[in-house]
Amino acid sequence: LRVIANGIASNPVPFTGGVVGPSADLAVTNSGPTSSSEGSNVTYSLTVTNNGPTNATNVVLKDTLGANFKYVAATKSQGTVSQSGSVVTFSLGSVAVGQTVTATVTAQGTEEGNLANNVSVSSSISDMNPSNNSAVAATVFSEPPIYVSGPTTVSGKKVNNQTVATFTHANGVEPASAFTATINWGDGTTS
Repeated sequence: LRVIANGIASNPVPFTGGVVGPSADLAVTNSGPTSSSEGSNVTYSLTVTNNGPTNATNVVLKDTLGANFKYVAATKSQGTVSQSGSVVTFSLGSVAVGQTVTATVTAQGTEEGNLANNVSVSSSISDMNPSNNSAVAATVFSEPPIYVSGPTTVSGKKVNNQTVATFTHANGVEPASAFTATINWGDGTTS
C-alpha cells in the first residue's frame, strides 16, 4: 500500500487487512438408523440450514456413501440431485438466511459391519464457521439369517424321494455360490 500526501509518495507499507465480502454460516446434519441387517435399505435424513448473515448462493450438498453401500434413491426439498458411483450431489441453489433445506438418501447395506455415510456442504460465498459443514452417520449392519423356503424335512435317502428348497440370505445381495448347504439325514450322516 502506498500513501500519497501533499503530492509526495511514501514508501510502500504492508497491507494487513482484508476485503470483507458476503458470508454465511451453513450447517449440515445427518441422521439415520444406528442398526440394520445386511441386505436391508436404510434412509439418511439430511438438513442444510443457513445461519446467516447473508443468503448463500450455489449451495452444494454432497453425500458420500461408504464402502459396502449400494445407492437406491434420493429426494430433496429444492434444487436438483445427481448420483455417480458412491457420491450423491444435491445442487440446492440459493439458501436464504434462516432457511432449512431437507434431503434424503436411501442405500442398501451389502455387507455386515459398521457402515458410514458422510455429508458436506459448501457454497460460492465464504463460510464463517466451517466446523459445522460436515457430518457423519454410522449404521451397524448385522449378518442376517439364511431363510429356507420349501420343505425342510425329507424322509429317506431314496433317489425318487426328492424335493427342492430355496435358500435366501440378506435379500439376495450375496450369490448362492458363497454358501454351502449340508443335509443332516437324522441317522448320524450328512451330505
